[in-house]
Amino acid sequence: MLKRRNILISELQLTEVLIVMNEVGITQSIFSDLGMGNCKWAKAPDIWFVTFRCTNKKWIKLLRSFVKESIMLFPETIGY
Repeated sequence: MLKRRNILISELQLTEVLIVMNEVGITQSIFSDLGMGNCKWAKAPDIWFVTFRCTNKKWIKLLRSFVKESIMLFPETIGY
């Protein structure tokens, strides 16, 4: 079952995140419904969001890949 996922990341890691997502197979799915953009928060203008749909299995694989690649997600992402 597909679920909507949201991650918050630094602008500097946006390219790395998309590469990892591609390796996991999330961006290759026609059902991923991928979207991204700047959060436009005044206190943190360099925070970006990435929203997509994926299965629980791919979500866990993605989170493990982020740890492996030393990609840090903002705490607001935890639990999605």
